[in-house]
Amino acid sequence: MSGWRGRARRWWPLLVLVPAALLRLHLWLGCEPLVVGRSSTYLQPAQELLRGSCSGAETFRRTPGYPVFLAAVTGLGGGMRAVTLAQHALGLASAWAVMRAALLLWGSVPAAAAAGVLLAFHPGFLFYESAVESELLGAFLLCLSMLFAARAMKSAGRGALRDAAAAGLIGGAAALTRPELAAWLAAAPALLLSGAGGRARALRFAAPFAALIVLWMCRNLLMFGSFTLSPMGAVTSLQTSGPLIDWASPAHAEFKREYAAALAANGGDHANVVNEAVMRLNMGPARMPLERALAEAAALGRETALAHPLAYLKASGRNFAG
Repeated sequence: MSGWRGRARRWWPLLVLVPAALLRLHLWLGCEPLVVGRSSTYLQPAQELLRGSCSGAETFRRTPGYPVFLAAVTGLGGGMRAVTLAQHALGLASAWAVMRAALLLWGSVPAAAAAGVLLAFHPGFLFYESAVESELLGAFLLCLSMLFAARAMKSAGRGALRDAAAAGLIGGAAALTRPELAAWLAAAPALLLSGAGGRARALRFAAPFAALIVLWMCRNLLMFGSFTLSPMGAVTSLQTSGPLIDWASPAHAEFKREYAAALAANGGDHANVVNEAVMRLNMGPARMPLERALAEAAALGRETALAHPLAYLKASGRNFAG
């Protein structure tokens, strides 16, 4: 009886993972990969990375994690279906990591299984596994970082420090995939500080995490004058905050002129107008370098955010929700 219980405690995750895998196989066989409008902002840099023709603007609009992932998968000869198959596998791995972390922290198999079920069968999670979007990869890296952080909390000595460093390194990679996940840099050390050796664990976590994101932010500062993880977040939010542009301000006059022309051509709908304005400046008579055109768009986004902070936050929220 004790042997059976030991095996059951060891293999119980399969009760969650096998049905989840069958569901994902069904979805992968029956659904085409979902390539949406902003997928091109990941696919283009991935293709540039594969060609070795990186211009410096290849990851300007987005952090580099997902383009590197796409380049790795497609570079092995796979297309978009290979990308979504890999993402389904990462979805399963995320559920496993969450269950392991929950079991370490709570010691309860039912609680850990419930956490795995909620993640493995969540409609939003399944959607992003099928889409050429960065959310799934970011979530997987966060779940894996959480697992190593839980191991660090429940162990001692050098093993705990190694796990904490691994959690920090993977957490930094998550932030370089989805910038909002940089918040994990503040949350995890607060948890790791508990118990003996907490300060050492927290420092081991924070050091590689901070190093990764600060290096990337310095790169953006040197290349584009913006000490942020993703300078083009302002460009993305202009998709919905475009109506807040201060047309009376003399700043960014050239970009505003092209934006107004693109807006008129789009029937007054601000959707994708910022991208069209960037292309007009880059490919039109002005022949403005792409980096500069993108930087102008980002600067206009920042001006809009500072002039209308609350309305800008609401617009950004609608953009991410949509």
